[in-house]
Amino acid sequence: MWRSDERGTRQKTTAELRIERAQEWARWFTGEASVTAYRTALAKHTSLAWEALWDAQSDLLRLLVDRVPAELGAPALLAITTLSARHAKPDEAGRALLATLVNELAPGHAYTVFAALADAWANAATAPYAEREQRIRAVLCRVFRQLAAAGADREGALQTLAVQLALDEDNRRIQ
Repeated sequence: MWRSDERGTRQKTTAELRIERAQEWARWFTGEASVTAYRTALAKHTSLAWEALWDAQSDLLRLLVDRVPAELGAPALLAITTLSARHAKPDEAGRALLATLVNELAPGHAYTVFAALADAWANAATAPYAEREQRIRAVLCRVFRQLAAAGADREGALQTLAVQLALDEDNRRIQ
């Protein structure tokens, strides 16, 4: 069935929107994103054995592999794991965060958040373990405010991420 908006043009179908999003995603996220690339990239950031990482993070890795280049996704994964570690259900929290990033944010905005997570991890990784989470949160708060100021939260995905990450613990909107 054809539907139209007020101007008489046909609205895009869900399949067309998915194809369009995949094409835009591919323009933003270039680079090797295979399991092998993630294995190599994670080895640069942690001394944990690949098997242990896969066992612990396979749900999250499945959201990243073949979508986000490993050089960006591996440190972002470690940052997300750090941010969700104190959550009552850390695996579910990490999965919800990544799903929102991958499925809800516009690809350009998702790239900005992934890059911020990767940079935040790189900077926090040298800090004492107890300080890492706060350092990553500080970077994300700044990036979320910049994206919101640029009008990137029309669909509410940034606010959803902020709630998921408890970045607005005093219940103020990220502005």
